[in-house]
Amino acid sequence: MYGTGKLTFDLKVTKHLGKTKDNLNLYEAKYMRVRRGRACRGELEQFTQGDILEYLLDASGQRELLLATDAGKLLARLTSYSYLKTLAFWVDVTLEGKVVSKLFQKSGVLLSDVTSGVEDSISSITELKKKPGSFMVGFNKDYDNINESLYGFALTSVEEGEESYQLMLSNTTQSLAAHMNERFTGIINNPVLKAACTFEHIRWPSATEELEAHGNEDIETLLKHFKVLFDYLGGDASKVQREWRRLKLYVSKPENNHMGLSYQELYERLFDHKSDKTNGQHYYNVLLLVTIVMCIAVDTSICERGFSLMNNLKTARRSRMGNELLRILMTICSLGSEWADPSKIPVDEIIEQWRSQSERGRYEAAMWQEAGLEEAATNWTSGAAGRSGRRSNSDGNGGDGNNEDNTGEVDNLAAGGFFAYYGRPGTQQSRGEHAGTHTNTRMA
Repeated sequence: MYGTGKLTFDLKVTKHLGKTKDNLNLYEAKYMRVRRGRACRGELEQFTQGDILEYLLDASGQRELLLATDAGKLLARLTSYSYLKTLAFWVDVTLEGKVVSKLFQKSGVLLSDVTSGVEDSISSITELKKKPGSFMVGFNKDYDNINESLYGFALTSVEEGEESYQLMLSNTTQSLAAHMNERFTGIINNPVLKAACTFEHIRWPSATEELEAHGNEDIETLLKHFKVLFDYLGGDASKVQREWRRLKLYVSKPENNHMGLSYQELYERLFDHKSDKTNGQHYYNVLLLVTIVMCIAVDTSICERGFSLMNNLKTARRSRMGNELLRILMTICSLGSEWADPSKIPVDEIIEQWRSQSERGRYEAAMWQEAGLEEAATNWTSGAAGRSGRRSNSDGNGGDGNNEDNTGEVDNLAAGGFFAYYGRPGTQQSRGEHAGTHTNTRMA
């Protein structure tokens, strides 16, 4: 249905006739009825998309009134040559900007990747002034120069629009390149960040003589910049250059199979096997400098994963979850994979931390009994009874044993749960007994 005011009519598209030689959709359509006393024409006619629109506007007799509506204003924009061409240009600019955006969101991004990625993005945006992007190529291909139309729709102000577009193209590319240079100049030209790239083994020269000299000046730059932190961590700057030369030769040897590793994998292996400070054949001091460099946050992937994990945990059905519980669950989900092997769980540290945060010292007697410290348990129980009596008297409950603190004295180890499973030595059978006790307790 189309039209406003006195003349309102319906146009029914009855059949899609295919496409013309100019790749335009062709339809068969007719007026079904015209309201307010107007006669129904009823004859079939063939229209392109643009023809239907123009015919309806003209036949309504209220073209100006229709174009003054919100829909008409949108139509005016979508049939403007400069507007459509500018949209195609900005889509191409967005595609180039996505390269940098996705680069910073990747995991394990190297400093040299950031530098080269920013430089490539700036160069590509500047190149759009001379060489059109993929969307602009598509626009030029679909635009009909003879009829000054796009997909069958006549475009307005073509000559003026082309001049406006060329002016916008020149100003925008220059402005974007200048802004990106200003935004990332600290990364591209920073001497410390450039020096930090020297640890990226995939960019080391293959020739032995070149490799021996590679990065020596960069090491001095890093030592000078991080001197305070390096000394605080116990590093010996006088040994770094010697260890650096030996490290390069060690990593580059084909029999060690290190050159095929990623940056993260290589230094994790070196940290595990070649970082003993007391061993003169290891590379403790230079690896300490690598550790400092790896603390530089290059990508935002960990933040992206954090937000995603938070949304997965705190769903609409768990909207009342507090920040403390959310933090604990996120910590477990993020670091829990490191404890997939139960033998690696620091049970003693967990218990000590739990005990230190206990306001009333609950469960301590049970833990001491299981550890064989009956005397300490007896002393604690006596002290706990005194404390319980004092609390009962202060609360006015007397010694009837009905206060809340007495009901809270539960043997957690006997009742099962996390500490029953991991909290004391024993065979798998004893663990199964604890689990069974836990099950029976809950059923009771």
